[in-house]
Amino acid sequence: MTGYFTGGEPVELIGHRGRIMADLTWESSVDSFRVPKGFEYDGASIPDFAWSIVGHPFMRGYRRPAALHDFLCREKRLTCEYVHRLFFTALRAEGVVWWRAKLMYYSVKFGGPKW
Repeated sequence: MTGYFTGGEPVELIGHRGRIMADLTWESSVDSFRVPKGFEYDGASIPDFAWSIVGHPFMRGYRRPAALHDFLCREKRLTCEYVHRLFFTALRAEGVVWWRAKLMYYSVKFGGPKW
């Protein structure tokens, strides 16, 4: 599955949280999701010690996939396995290199929310 984002930029940073300033839409051949303007989230869940390796939670390439992932985790309309896999796909669609996207996927798969 491949897909693409529209909207969702810019992100207003408020401490360690971000707020998307325009509706964010994810489109693919199998699904479509809209994250509303004003949605607040904590960026990519990267521990401080790993920032030098993986990057800042709100760096370009992570912002929109993290917003979509957090939104879908809160909604719980899909399985957590599907949402975590979609996070990987969205990271790749934003140009995040394969190994970094895979590392982030495994982090949420094994350490992220389950429902």
